[in-house]
Amino acid sequence: MCMQINITKTYINGQETDSKDLIEIFSAFSNANILIEKGGFLFRSLFIDGELHIGFLPCFINGRKTFHYEAKMNMESEFTLIGWISSSGEFGILFRPVQKDMTPEIKEQYLINYIAFADCLIDNGFKGPGKFEFITSQALKGLGIDGELPKTLMELTQLSKVNL
Repeated sequence: MCMQINITKTYINGQETDSKDLIEIFSAFSNANILIEKGGFLFRSLFIDGELHIGFLPCFINGRKTFHYEAKMNMESEFTLIGWISSSGEFGILFRPVQKDMTPEIKEQYLINYIAFADCLIDNGFKGPGKFEFITSQALKGLGIDGELPKTLMELTQLSKVNL
């Protein structure tokens, strides 16, 4: 299978966002000082019908711990990814399986969501290493990726360019 991922619109925290704003936001995700100051970031992400919806917030706001469900999105589905960027810049990206025994089509839909998220960040100013935490690698392995598992956002973006 070769995936075609074409993001036509991007929504951040429920608002349609242009490339200039995306660059500002995603460059903050790769800034070590901001990551430490905010304790990292929590996010949710969904790619559906050409639209990428991302809700994010700092891990701590005024000393209060935040939660994924507080990250505003105007679209949800069973394929919504949940994740975090740690204060050291590592990404954890997970999903809640729709069913215990996932079909190849369901696995592909999750993988498309992973790749769309990575594509958007890389194409719009994210400059950090984008390393995955171990748990993300295991989640990707569960989606049936053959061969070497991606270890970074950049490597993940390459999956859409090859046959899986």
